[in-house]
Amino acid sequence: MTILSFSQHARARMQQRSLSAWDCEFIAKSGTAIRRDRIQLLDRDVRRETTARTLAIARLARDLKVRSVDRGPADISRHQSRIQALKREIERIEKLRGALIVQVGATVVTCMHPNERSKRRASRHPRLRA
Repeated sequence: MTILSFSQHARARMQQRSLSAWDCEFIAKSGTAIRRDRIQLLDRDVRRETTARTLAIARLARDLKVRSVDRGPADISRHQSRIQALKREIERIEKLRGALIVQVGATVVTCMHPNERSKRRASRHPRLRA
């Protein structure tokens, strides 16, 4: 992840809105710039990121199934914990759908979850859907 700094206002909003630094950095890395200073995690961004993690889970599960005879209990446990971590990450990403950060340079100024109004507005603009 990139290193972002957070304004005092952003820190207060993150605490109020239950967003972590990881969440904001994820939005900055994986989201779509909808304006010069705004980055939003759109449906297509969530789909791309969850698909990548789902494929990684399938790969790990297949590897675990095929090579479980050759592996010791520590390797099996490591694979299973990685699969669980990826599943938790997918859930976390799904909850961030539509979240937005306002960023000036490498500083996050504020962050927010989508409200019904912004969801409706995004549904009317084809560039913001897809």
